[in-house]
Amino acid sequence: MGMTWVGALARAAAALGRGRRVREGEESDVTGDSGFTLIELMVVLLIMGILMAIAIPTFLGVTSTANDTSTQSNLTNVVTAAKAIYVRSDSYPTTLMTKLKSDEPEFSYTSAGSATQDTISVAATTTTLEIAAYMTKTKVCWLAKDTNSPGATAGVKYGFVPFTGGVPAPVATCKATKASTDATATKWPTAPTGH
Repeated sequence: MGMTWVGALARAAAALGRGRRVREGEESDVTGDSGFTLIELMVVLLIMGILMAIAIPTFLGVTSTANDTSTQSNLTNVVTAAKAIYVRSDSYPTTLMTKLKSDEPEFSYTSAGSATQDTISVAATTTTLEIAAYMTKTKVCWLAKDTNSPGATAGVKYGFVPFTGGVPAPVATCKATKASTDATATKWPTAPTGH
Protein backbone atom coordinates (compact mmCIF):
# COMPACT_ATOMS: atom_id res chain seq x y z
CA MET A 1 0.00 0.00 0.00
CA GLY A 2 1.72 3.19 -1.18
CA MET A 3 1.50 6.27 0.99
CA THR A 4 2.22 9.82 -0.12
CA TRP A 5 3.61 12.60 2.07
CA VAL A 6 0.31 14.41 1.89
CA GLY A 7 -1.57 11.28 2.93
CA ALA A 8 0.78 10.66 5.83
CA LEU A 9 0.50 14.24 7.05
CA ALA A 10 -3.30 14.16 6.66
CA ARG A 11 -3.52 10.96 8.73
CA ALA A 12 -1.25 12.50 11.37
CA ALA A 13 -3.43 15.61 11.55
CA ALA A 14 -6.61 13.51 11.73
CA ALA A 15 -5.14 11.40 14.54
CA LEU A 16 -4.15 14.50 16.49
CA GLY A 17 -7.65 15.97 16.05
CA ARG A 18 -9.23 12.69 17.09
CA GLY A 19 -7.05 12.59 20.22
CA ARG A 20 -8.19 16.09 21.15
CA ARG A 21 -11.86 15.18 20.65
CA VAL A 22 -11.44 12.05 22.81
CA ARG A 23 -9.92 14.13 25.63
CA GLU A 24 -12.83 16.58 25.38
CA GLY A 25 -15.34 13.71 25.52
CA GLU A 26 -16.79 14.23 22.04
CA GLU A 27 -15.74 10.83 20.68
CA SER A 28 -15.16 7.41 22.13
CA ASP A 29 -11.62 6.13 22.49
CA VAL A 30 -12.36 2.91 20.59
CA THR A 31 -11.64 3.43 16.88
CA GLY A 32 -9.96 1.33 14.27
CA ASP A 33 -7.40 3.97 13.19
CA SER A 34 -5.76 5.12 16.41
CA GLY A 35 -2.01 5.82 16.61
CA PHE A 36 0.72 6.49 14.07
CA THR A 37 2.35 4.06 11.68
CA LEU A 38 6.11 3.69 11.48
CA ILE A 39 6.11 5.38 8.08
CA GLU A 40 4.25 8.39 9.44
CA LEU A 41 6.74 8.78 12.27
CA MET A 42 9.68 8.45 9.87
CA VAL A 43 8.19 11.11 7.58
CA VAL A 44 7.93 13.50 10.51
CA LEU A 45 11.54 12.75 11.52
CA LEU A 46 12.69 13.28 7.93
CA ILE A 47 10.96 16.67 7.78
CA MET A 48 12.53 17.67 11.09
CA GLY A 49 15.97 16.58 9.79
CA ILE A 50 15.57 18.67 6.64
CA LEU A 51 14.57 21.72 8.67
CA MET A 52 17.56 21.27 10.99
CA ALA A 53 19.92 20.87 8.02
CA ILE A 54 18.72 24.25 6.79
CA ALA A 55 18.63 25.99 10.18
CA ILE A 56 21.99 24.98 11.69
CA PRO A 57 24.29 26.50 9.01
CA THR A 58 22.17 29.66 9.03
CA PHE A 59 22.45 29.87 12.82
CA LEU A 60 26.23 29.40 12.71
CA GLY A 61 26.57 32.14 10.09
CA VAL A 62 24.50 34.52 12.19
CA THR A 63 26.58 33.84 15.30
CA SER A 64 29.84 34.51 13.41
CA THR A 65 28.47 37.83 12.17
CA ALA A 66 27.22 38.68 15.67
CA ASN A 67 30.65 37.92 17.17
CA ASP A 68 32.41 40.15 14.63
CA THR A 69 29.89 42.93 15.29
CA SER A 70 30.42 42.57 19.03
CA THR A 71 34.19 42.98 18.63
CA GLN A 72 33.69 46.02 16.40
CA SER A 73 31.33 47.50 19.00
CA ASN A 74 33.91 46.94 21.74
CA LEU A 75 36.55 48.78 19.72
CA THR A 76 34.13 51.60 18.90
CA ASN A 77 33.37 52.03 22.62
CA VAL A 78 37.09 52.21 23.42
CA VAL A 79 37.71 54.74 20.62
CA THR A 80 34.87 56.90 21.98
CA ALA A 81 36.28 56.75 25.52
CA ALA A 82 39.80 57.49 24.26
CA LYS A 83 38.58 60.48 22.22
CA ALA A 84 36.89 61.84 25.37
CA ILE A 85 40.23 61.50 27.20
CA TYR A 86 41.96 63.24 24.27
CA VAL A 87 39.50 66.16 24.45
CA ARG A 88 40.04 66.55 28.22
CA SER A 89 43.85 66.41 27.92
CA ASP A 90 44.31 67.89 24.42
CA SER A 91 46.45 64.82 23.65
CA TYR A 92 46.58 61.10 24.31
CA PRO A 93 48.36 60.93 27.68
CA THR A 94 51.09 58.44 28.52
CA THR A 95 48.68 57.07 31.16
CA LEU A 96 46.01 56.34 28.52
CA MET A 97 45.58 52.65 29.45
CA THR A 98 45.07 53.56 33.12
CA LYS A 99 42.47 56.17 32.19
CA LEU A 100 40.74 53.72 29.82
CA LYS A 101 40.56 51.16 32.63
CA SER A 102 38.60 53.64 34.74
CA ASP A 103 36.40 54.88 31.84
CA GLU A 104 35.74 51.46 30.23
CA PRO A 105 36.41 48.89 32.99
CA GLU A 106 34.63 46.00 31.25
CA PHE A 107 37.61 45.48 28.94
CA SER A 108 41.18 44.37 29.55
CA TYR A 109 43.92 46.51 28.02
CA THR A 110 47.37 45.49 26.93
CA SER A 111 50.27 46.89 24.93
CA ALA A 112 50.96 43.40 23.58
CA GLY A 113 48.79 41.36 21.22
CA SER A 114 45.07 40.84 21.77
CA ALA A 115 43.90 37.27 22.33
CA THR A 116 40.15 37.86 22.80
CA GLN A 117 37.46 40.31 21.79
CA ASP A 118 37.45 41.78 25.33
CA THR A 119 41.23 42.27 25.45
CA ILE A 120 42.07 45.49 23.65
CA SER A 121 45.61 46.01 22.40
CA VAL A 122 46.46 49.73 22.74
CA ALA A 123 49.29 51.80 21.23
CA ALA A 124 49.23 55.59 21.34
CA THR A 125 51.32 58.67 20.73
CA THR A 126 50.18 62.14 21.80
CA THR A 127 48.14 62.50 18.58
CA THR A 128 47.44 58.95 17.37
CA LEU A 129 45.57 56.03 18.93
CA GLU A 130 45.73 52.49 17.55
CA ILE A 131 43.67 49.63 19.02
CA ALA A 132 43.07 46.02 18.06
CA ALA A 133 41.00 43.07 19.29
CA TYR A 134 41.07 39.43 18.17
CA MET A 135 37.79 37.60 17.57
CA THR A 136 38.60 34.04 18.64
CA LYS A 137 35.60 32.37 16.99
CA THR A 138 36.03 33.88 13.54
CA LYS A 139 39.81 34.35 13.90
CA VAL A 140 39.76 37.94 12.65
CA CYS A 141 41.86 40.75 14.11
CA TRP A 142 39.75 43.95 14.03
CA LEU A 143 41.53 47.30 14.13
CA ALA A 144 40.76 50.98 14.68
CA LYS A 145 43.01 54.03 14.43
CA ASP A 146 42.32 57.62 15.43
CA THR A 147 44.59 60.34 14.06
CA ASN A 148 44.44 63.89 15.42
CA SER A 149 47.70 65.33 14.10
CA PRO A 150 47.56 68.43 11.91
CA GLY A 151 48.55 67.86 8.30
CA ALA A 152 47.56 64.18 8.44
CA THR A 153 44.20 62.80 7.42
CA ALA A 154 42.42 63.18 10.74
CA GLY A 155 39.64 60.92 11.93
CA VAL A 156 38.95 57.32 12.83
CA LYS A 157 39.84 54.54 10.38
CA TYR A 158 38.75 50.93 10.66
CA GLY A 159 39.92 47.62 9.25
CA PHE A 160 41.13 44.09 9.95
CA VAL A 161 44.37 42.22 9.51
CA PRO A 162 43.79 40.64 6.10
CA PHE A 163 43.88 36.92 5.47
CA THR A 164 46.96 35.68 3.64
CA GLY A 165 46.21 32.87 1.20
CA GLY A 166 42.87 32.17 2.90
CA VAL A 167 44.52 31.76 6.33
CA PRO A 168 43.55 34.18 9.11
CA ALA A 169 46.13 36.24 10.92
CA PRO A 170 47.50 34.46 14.00
CA VAL A 171 46.75 35.84 17.46
CA ALA A 172 50.37 36.99 17.86
CA THR A 173 49.99 39.52 15.02
CA CYS A 174 46.84 41.12 16.45
CA LYS A 175 48.63 44.14 17.88
CA ALA A 176 47.65 47.78 17.84
CA THR A 177 50.73 48.72 15.81
CA LYS A 178 49.29 46.76 12.86
CA ALA A 179 46.48 49.33 12.65
CA SER A 180 48.82 51.86 11.05
CA THR A 181 48.79 49.90 7.79
CA ASP A 182 45.53 47.93 7.89
CA ALA A 183 42.97 50.38 9.32
CA THR A 184 42.05 52.42 6.23
CA ALA A 185 38.24 52.44 5.89
CA THR A 186 36.02 55.22 7.23
CA LYS A 187 33.51 52.65 8.50
CA TRP A 188 33.78 49.04 9.56
CA PRO A 189 34.46 46.88 6.48
CA THR A 190 32.62 43.65 5.87
CA ALA A 191 34.24 40.57 7.35
CA PRO A 192 36.94 38.93 5.23
CA THR A 193 35.94 36.08 2.98
CA GLY A 194 36.77 32.59 4.11
CA HIS A 195 35.86 32.94 7.77
